[in-house]
Amino acid sequence: MHNSSPAVSEEAVARFDSDGFLLLEDFFTQDELDQFSPLVDAAVAHRTSDDHRPLGEKNLYEQTFTQCMGLWEDNEGVRPLTFHPRLCAAAAALLGADRVRLWHDQALYKVSGGRKTDAHMDYPFWPVDEPQLVSAWIPFDDVRHGGGVMGYVKGKSAIRMARDFMGRHKSFKGYHFWARGYFVSTVGIDEETIRQYIRNQEENDKKLDQQKLF
Repeated sequence: MHNSSPAVSEEAVARFDSDGFLLLEDFFTQDELDQFSPLVDAAVAHRTSDDHRPLGEKNLYEQTFTQCMGLWEDNEGVRPLTFHPRLCAAAAALLGADRVRLWHDQALYKVSGGRKTDAHMDYPFWPVDEPQLVSAWIPFDDVRHGGGVMGYVKGKSAIRMARDFMGRHKSFKGYHFWARGYFVSTVGIDEETIRQYIRNQEENDKKLDQQKLF
């Protein structure tokens, strides 16, 4: 995928470098969203058609959301979205690269009555090492507070919170904390959420460091 034309402004790239995330409103046209939304719905329905378990019989991860990955591989209608030229160009611009390589697409559907999405970072769960990665969240439905809005913590704010909540005042060089993926919560960000997130992330980093010893 070659970045032939700029898809995001230099100012937007600078915000992404500083904050670790970027909100681009109206990136896709409403016609495009209307085109792809039913195609993704159909692809997910096809993938999950044999799963008739009630919510209570699913594991905690499955109770959080329905996840289907690699939809472009067996759903031709989804491919133009997964490999959308403007989306790929934006990813390349944010990474400062000429080209990007697709790892995967995925659809995440929140189920009525399911669990909240816990505050987390994605990177510790990904089978990649020290990546230059960017992910795009594309909501097909209108998202408002109280109905699944996604929240992020800015990069510079993360260091302050680590100091406030964990008493860290020395250099953060060498720490993986806040460096991989991003923090996200769909249920609101408060002090206890941040404390829990930091504790969980510390454990994830310790496990990653142990893996690198072997």
